[in-house]
Amino acid sequence: MAKKVRKNVNRAMNLLNDYQQNRFDKVQSKEDLIDKYETRLGAYLMRLTKKEMTTAQTRQMSLYLSTISDFERIGDHAAYIAYMSKEMQERRMSFSKEALDELNVVMGAVREIINITARAFMDENQDEADKVTPLGVVITNLCDELKHNHVTRLGSGACGLEQGTIFNDILNSFTRIAAHCASITSAMRKAKEADADIHIHDSKVYAGEGMVYYSHFTDYTQKYNLGNPDSHVKSMEAEEVQ
Repeated sequence: MAKKVRKNVNRAMNLLNDYQQNRFDKVQSKEDLIDKYETRLGAYLMRLTKKEMTTAQTRQMSLYLSTISDFERIGDHAAYIAYMSKEMQERRMSFSKEALDELNVVMGAVREIINITARAFMDENQDEADKVTPLGVVITNLCDELKHNHVTRLGSGACGLEQGTIFNDILNSFTRIAAHCASITSAMRKAKEADADIHIHDSKVYAGEGMVYYSHFTDYTQKYNLGNPDSHVKSMEAEEVQ
């Protein structure tokens, strides 16, 4: 499921730079499949919880129940991003060059966070998981900065109100994808703890401290800085063979 979601997020974001109807249709069909996975996996895990389990097994079940919900919600946001791309295509709308340029910077960061999250979850790699929270904070800060910049463009007439609404909606989806990624890796950390609390959910998904956190945060802040010309590239990911 994690791999399917990762691919669909990247596929949906590609549409913002290169809309193609067949690729939009693929996003929607894969989203339907992701929903089915979530339903079936959830039902299977709920059946398992009725059996006698050790504390470690209970933690693992809690982890999976928490993370499949997060992955499903990420899939929903991918489908919504694709829908926004389709709406712009049908209404013959486009973002200003400056807005699309900034959007590509954030898309690069969103691609990185979903790729890291899926890889960390599938490989149970805590070193990779530790990168997600600081990157999520950088994405949230970037989205806030882009919203502010877009208000300025709206005020100057460089961009229309309808485009501005869609722009903000896409940024909101980016922010939520990052938050769900952070929630997944937070649950991974919680599952490894030895305290008596077996509940995985932790609302403080962006709670970060320590040298590792600040090292990653500094690196990502520099990498995805709007003032860094190296970060201004067209964000596309090649379609993977199924």
